[in-house]
Amino acid sequence: MARTGLSATACGGRIFVLGGHDGETTTKTFETFTPNTDDKTPDAWCDRGEWCEMPHMLARRAYLSADVLGKQVFAVGGSADGRMLNTVEVFDIKQNCWAHWFTMPPMQTKRTLHGSAVGDGKLFICGGCDGIRDMATCECYDPGSNSWEWKDRMEVGRSDLAVAAAGGSLYRSVVKTVYKRMVRVRMPL
Repeated sequence: MARTGLSATACGGRIFVLGGHDGETTTKTFETFTPNTDDKTPDAWCDRGEWCEMPHMLARRAYLSADVLGKQVFAVGGSADGRMLNTVEVFDIKQNCWAHWFTMPPMQTKRTLHGSAVGDGKLFICGGCDGIRDMATCECYDPGSNSWEWKDRMEVGRSDLAVAAAGGSLYRSVVKTVYKRMVRVRMPL
């Protein structure tokens, strides 16, 4: 299904593709793509593999983030029907099912178009839009305590950003028309 505002993550040789907007409505769509690694044809990478429809998410969401933490796929925040979301859904890869939504605490802030990364066994969410303004806040989900905590703020609010964890730090992208660079977010994992 063609759509925009979707998110993807990978685990165990599969790519998990979640949510998005199909041009008419926000979707609950959840699919996996398993590439055919036996095919060595250089130009055929996008055509080789198997798509599989998975159990739909419980909520419709677009402009969400998707990450793998442990053996679980996290679908975090996003938007639907003009509402920003702070809810989190978790798909257990081994059990092939979604956990009940009420087992996960919501983020402390509703956000869409945010960046996310996994580092040090935790899930970090930075920036995004709360429906009114770009946000500078960062929060972290700790599966050990099943709770969210605030982290250091970014110097400026940003949405539609990329975040990555490496070397014990978080990095966020700065992409402008004139320049591109990576900036270390001043927070240890």
